[in-house]
Formats: sequence, structure tokens, C-alpha cells
Amino acid sequence: MTRPALKTASSMALNAGTLSSLPSVIQRPAYDWQKVPVGIVHVSLGAFHRSHQAVYTDDTLAQKPGSWGICGVGALPSDKNLIDGLQAQNTLYSVAMKGPKTTDVRIVGSLREAMLMPGNVQAVLKRLEDPAVKILSLTITEKGYCHNPQTGKLNEKNPAIVHDLANPNEPQSVIGLIVAALRWRQQQGAAPFTVLSCDNLPGNGHKTADIVTALARLQDEKLANWIEANVAFPNTMVDRITPVTTAADKVSLTERFGYTDEALVVCEPFCQWILEDKFTLGRPAWENVGAQFVGDVYPYELAKIRLLNVIHTVLAYPAFLMGFVHVHEGASDALLARYARKVMDDEITSTLPPVPGLDLEPYKTTILERFANPAILDTWERICSDGSSKIANQLVPIVYERLTKGQDVKGLALLVAAWFRYLTGVQDDKSTYTLNDPLAARLQKLAKDSGTDAKPLLAVKEVFGEQVMEKTAFVNHVCAFLPMIYEKGIRKVIEIEYS
Repeated sequence: MTRPALKTASSMALNAGTLSSLPSVIQRPAYDWQKVPVGIVHVSLGAFHRSHQAVYTDDTLAQKPGSWGICGVGALPSDKNLIDGLQAQNTLYSVAMKGPKTTDVRIVGSLREAMLMPGNVQAVLKRLEDPAVKILSLTITEKGYCHNPQTGKLNEKNPAIVHDLANPNEPQSVIGLIVAALRWRQQQGAAPFTVLSCDNLPGNGHKTADIVTALARLQDEKLANWIEANVAFPNTMVDRITPVTTAADKVSLTERFGYTDEALVVCEPFCQWILEDKFTLGRPAWENVGAQFVGDVYPYELAKIRLLNVIHTVLAYPAFLMGFVHVHEGASDALLARYARKVMDDEITSTLPPVPGLDLEPYKTTILERFANPAILDTWERICSDGSSKIANQLVPIVYERLTKGQDVKGLALLVAAWFRYLTGVQDDKSTYTLNDPLAARLQKLAKDSGTDAKPLLAVKEVFGEQVMEKTAFVNHVCAFLPMIYEKGIRKVIEIEYS
């Protein structure tokens, strides 16, 4: 059971000076964290990295101290408050791992520096130019790669890429930052760092290599050839549900343990990391603390993206339209859970290759149990964000693959119709909300103007590709479901199809 709150007269701020005064039930770095040199630069410094890769590195340093401290970089102007908070705490922060019945808290010491990229790009480049930096890791989300989801190639018309082509030494995009730092290393005759993508992109290492090399080639053919010959881009798969930390989470920490933490991270106990062992200048011994190195990440990655990430999306828009706020509430709804499991079993599992050491049936059950964890107050609003990127990168490839084999995609089509209804910005109960999507303005106008006609939205090539109208089975399903959702509401439509 969760431990009772510790009674304190006043709270103290987490920092190097107060670390030793924390309650003994809180795990602290088991090494001299202040003396660990930086060997990894991570962009961007969100909650997921701090709950996942930084924790693996913290555990590794506890086993064997080494030069693998992390410099975390905030990639967006909105990251300023986090960076300021971490700097005030000597870059220490707490991770609260919440199971259905227990919560364990630890302090992570592997993050040694924190800086903001916007307005400070030269300082970030200087850090990346340091030969001591051996790994540049990324959790920049799908849209951070500035690519075309249908082709996986660099989008040369992306505004940040247009800027970086004109101003290669003052990059705005993370891709431009990588190219600028590698250019300096090439010019200085220094060995390149490894570029480690930890985002939910199929073949994330391969895609990152293609995108980085493409931008480099537009700037300098010799640099692109050098990158192809010398820079490692391992493929990876990452998994840990990490919701946005709320004010209530911070208050709860203070009430229980008597200290404040402006950079608190909340996550589930489950954690998984699978990687290719391709590192130019070495790496931490992450395998000693639970990471798994394999010859081919692809089957693990595909299973995770299609069963966890896609099903998150499959549930998100219906649950949100029904008025569910938290993920566990929607995932615990019997009708939604049945719909999600049917999509898993009938439309996704057949697209997966064998996964060594992984039994898919219990894996699918575990995913739904993790979503239903009431201690993780993740929100459907967060899961609904960036829908155009998630659907283009993760769902559309499944649709095309199944249709090529003559297989049905009814459940996935229903999800797309629910997304179209969501794009109007109005829930079934008439309450309104703001879309968080890279194509928000365009998609919302199309959704409102076209109403029950799905074809204008299906024609958005950035999401559905060039040939979607040729996929008549899919188009017909979406076009049939959307008017039904408007007329009956999403719950009734799912009841008709999946009761």
C-alpha cells in the first residue's frame, strides 16, 4: 500500500544541499553524482527522457561510475520554466513510479547540466563540439524530424529547414543542430558522436540517418558523405507511460515527503528499452540495468508502436468525445476496452512479424492493464495531441498494408472517423476545446466546413498519402462512420459495431 504522508513543519527545496536531508525511504544516487562528467547530450528534455533514458543511466552509474553524465537541452521556448527549475535544483529531480497500489520515489543524479536551445543555440553547439560528448540522444516527437511521414524523407519546405539552409550556423531545427555540430567535428578532424533517436518512429535510427544526411547534402556533399561513412544511428524502441506532471502531483510529493521539486516526473513502474549496439565512441553499460541489445530492433519496435501507440490513439478520440478526462477511466470502460482489443486482435496482430521472446497475447493484455492503471493520471487531451503526425506515421501504414492483402480495416476506419469528428473542436456534449496539432488550423477548418463528408479530410496528403482515394474499402468505411457519429454519437456507433 502507499505509505502515509510524512508530517513536516515546513518543506524544503530539492537541491544538492538538501539531498542528504530527504527521508530515508527515498532512493538517492548511489555514486558521487556531482563529479560525473558529461558524455551525453539529450534533446529535448521532456518528462519521458527523465523517466526513461536518464533513469537507466542513473542506475548504470550507480553500478560503475563513468563519464556518462547527461546535458539536457530544452528544444522549445516553452521549456524555459523546466530548465530554470532544474538549474535551481542543481539538476536533481524526483521520479515517482506509481503502480495501482504503491508509489516509489527516487532522486536521479545522471542529469548534470540543463540548457535551453532557443536563443542559446551557440552554447548548445559548443557543448556538442566537445570531444567528451559521445552520444546525442533525441526525444523530439515525430514532428521534430521535419520529414514527410509518407516517404520518411526530409521536408525541404518545412519552415525551420528553410531557415537552416539559409543559416546553417544558427539552426532552428534539431536536425539542423545535428548537422551543424557534425560539420564542426568533420572540420576539426574529431570523431563524431552517435545519434540515438528514442522517438516512436518505425526504424527511427534509419529515418534519422536519412533525414540528417539529406539536410547535410543540401549544404555540403562532402559533409553528407562523411556522415554516411562515420556516424552511427542505432535503432531503438522505448516504452514507459509518462504523463504530464500536475500541480497536484507536486503538492502530493511535498505533503508526503516534506520537500518541493519543480521538475518532478510521474510514471508507471513498467519500463523497457531495446537497442542496436552501434555506438561510434562507446556507451554506458545499459544492459546491466535492464536494457536489451538485439541484432534487429524492428520486430520489437513494430509490436510496441502498433499495439501500444496505435491503440492509445484508437482509444483516445472516442474516449475524449465521450467526455472521459483520464486515460484509466476510458481504458476501464468495458465497451472501449472491447473495441481496442478487437482492433488489436483482428487488424493489427496479423501485421506483426514474430518477436523473439515476446508472447503477443499476454503482451496485449498487459498493455490494456497499463492503460487502466488509476495511479497514472494521464489525460486523453495529451494523447490526442499531434494526431495528424501519429496517424500518418503509425496508423496509415497498417491500413495500406492490410488493404494490399485484401484485409478489412473497419476498426481503424472508425478511429479515423472519430478523429475527424474530434477535429471540429466540439465534444458530443457540445463543450469546446483547443486542438494541439501541427496542422490544427487547416484540419479544423476542413472538419467544420465539410461536416459529415469525410472526403475533404481524407484528401489531406500529409496525413493519408497520395493514393488514399484508391483504397475504396477504407474510404467507404470512414465515409459511412462519420455521419453515424454525428447523428448518434461515438458511443452508440461503437455499441452497434462492437457489442
